[in-house]
Amino acid sequence: MDGLYMRIVVRRLGRGRGRKGFGNARDLANVFSKIRERQGARLTRERRDGKKPYDLYFTKEDLIGPNPAEALGESEAWNKLKEMIGLQTVKQSVQSMVDMIQTNYIRELNEKEPMQVPLNRVFLGSPGTGKTTVAKCYGLVLKDLGMLSNGEG
Repeated sequence: MDGLYMRIVVRRLGRGRGRKGFGNARDLANVFSKIRERQGARLTRERRDGKKPYDLYFTKEDLIGPNPAEALGESEAWNKLKEMIGLQTVKQSVQSMVDMIQTNYIRELNEKEPMQVPLNRVFLGSPGTGKTTVAKCYGLVLKDLGMLSNGEG
């Protein structure tokens, strides 16, 4: 309970203090719910693979989420976005944001304060150029990285 990953969880929770709508008990319940959700998904995968996991054990990924570099490699939305023709500026912007998220992940593991990463993006272009498709992919990439709860915006 007093290990590095729990300290990261507590620091993340503490950064919400002072924000409008923050409530200690509610926010703690939400954080723990997300941890249990990740643990449940892991336990399901492990059982499906024939393993016998220990239900009361929390892994690093259960507690603080996936390593962004690894999660990005497994992201169908990121692969779809990369396959789209053109959109170099969009792809570079998303890659830059992912790099910052990865840097923050490493900073947290080294118990340093993470840098602010703005997640909002504005997609401009003529009608029919794929703005909505790109925005959906972007939301799903953020979800795959553990930055959003459900990838819907």
